[in-house]
Amino acid sequence: MWGEKKIRDNLGKIITKNMDERLRESVFYTHDILKQYIIMHDKVFISPKWIIGKISKIFKPIDFGSYVDSLDFLKGKLEEDRGVVASIENNQQEEGLMSVLTEFSYILTETIENLKKICQGLLDKSQNESYPISHYNLELRTYQESVVRYK
Repeated sequence: MWGEKKIRDNLGKIITKNMDERLRESVFYTHDILKQYIIMHDKVFISPKWIIGKISKIFKPIDFGSYVDSLDFLKGKLEEDRGVVASIENNQQEEGLMSVLTEFSYILTETIENLKKICQGLLDKSQNESYPISHYNLELRTYQESVVRYK
């Protein structure tokens, strides 16, 4: 199981002075993308507490289109970074890290894509297009399963 706590706890153990600089940058870059994804997740699923009690703010429009674009951007950055990692000639010591980083990146990319599908459906619904609740529930379940995988 992955997640920010596990990565943070292990960064000091996996980053060494002799490590390829591109691999070191990739570890931190992937962690930064994870933090940006968490912010997007919170925007979609967590309502700020100050909204509760302010009726006029409850119905504030949500720009799901910008969420879709932001998630697509993060997904593209992860895919680009995986290409950098794949191009690194590694020694035996770094091979395990590269493998774990690549696996984590694929799982995080899948999770971001699943959240993007939900946001796209909600965008469609906000524009009076069809997005049945059964479809939303299925996508939400798939998304929640992918969140569990990257933790």
